[in-house]
Amino acid sequence: MTLDHKLVASLSRAQFDAAHSQGYAETLVQQTETARQLFLGNFDGVVPVAQAFADAWLGIGVASALDGELLVVDGVVWRVPDTGLPEVADPQLLVPFAIAERRAPEGAIHRDQIPAGTTFQQLGALVAAADSSCVTLRLEGVFSDVVLRSEHRQEPPYRHLDEVLREDSHQEVRWHFPKWEGVMVGYRFPDAREGVLLPGLHLHALSADQKTGGHVREMTVHTAELTWAHAQVQVTVPTKVLTTRTSPSTYDSTRR
Repeated sequence: MTLDHKLVASLSRAQFDAAHSQGYAETLVQQTETARQLFLGNFDGVVPVAQAFADAWLGIGVASALDGELLVVDGVVWRVPDTGLPEVADPQLLVPFAIAERRAPEGAIHRDQIPAGTTFQQLGALVAAADSSCVTLRLEGVFSDVVLRSEHRQEPPYRHLDEVLREDSHQEVRWHFPKWEGVMVGYRFPDAREGVLLPGLHLHALSADQKTGGHVREMTVHTAELTWAHAQVQVTVPTKVLTTRTSPSTYDSTRR
């Protein structure tokens, strides 16, 4: 099924407002562009970091041309390129895809100690999202068997994301850590929303010493606290005009 971006952009402002009036959304997550566009290889940036993560407390994304994984920790936007060395992202750096949360109300935040031995896959099952929401996550502590990744900068014509990440393409860079300490931030989306949202659990990481980071492929909890909240998602789809993308229009996914 082909995603109609004009239809996506025109839908459900009323749905989103209705969800708020009924008390569904205490926390708002704002996403730039659809997951489908990222999967199809549309890696050119559409908005700058300063716009995609404005006032964000937590967030993830990728840099233009897949030139680094992005994450927001305590309001600071970090970029982890293929060197694996985190750096504070340039506010004017363009991003093709980003997900950002402005800090949830204190009453909406939950805190739990995660049992030792919990794996990435098991964490995803623990925080499975309901059909009408996502879960925002911040997991901080000590971990073992951690595998983080980033990618080499891509050049047009871009390949689909799954081709870039395929092992024989040699575009993905991985780092393995028997023991690792730091913070992982991200989102758990419902599994059935492929196309608009990223299905499943997605975490990006920054070490406590700010010397390592990237997209989390694997990890096992040694000791960690999880801070989480349910949220509704507002998706902004920038309109494409020839080779530029301007005039963002908004789609809000609530009860789909």
